[in-house]
Amino acid sequence: MKATVLTGPRRSGRTLLARTFAERVHGRVIDQADSHDEEEVFHAWNDAQDTGHPVILVANSAPPAWSPALPDLRTRLAITPVATINQPDDKLFEALIQLLFADRGFTCRWRHFVS
Repeated sequence: MKATVLTGPRRSGRTLLARTFAERVHGRVIDQADSHDEEEVFHAWNDAQDTGHPVILVANSAPPAWSPALPDLRTRLAITPVATINQPDDKLFEALIQLLFADRGFTCRWRHFVS
């Protein structure tokens, strides 16, 4: 399978993640795929299978919520894996803050910031 649907909340980094991956593997990103031209998404999906260059479909929700009118697209989306980025939690924020501090040569003890 050379296609993936990437979902998650807006401003979660999903498009940046998709573009970074696509750049490395010479793939393609279709942002807002759930509201994109269905024929273009259909042809991009088929092209990814034929060429081996993946397509990442970035969307607000998983394909069952899209309800595409194009039956062939609906069939393809039904078998396409979905990856979801969730809202960041405190552990992720802690790791990011520690990483950013370490990049600047500082040590950060998260417990000192949490009340």
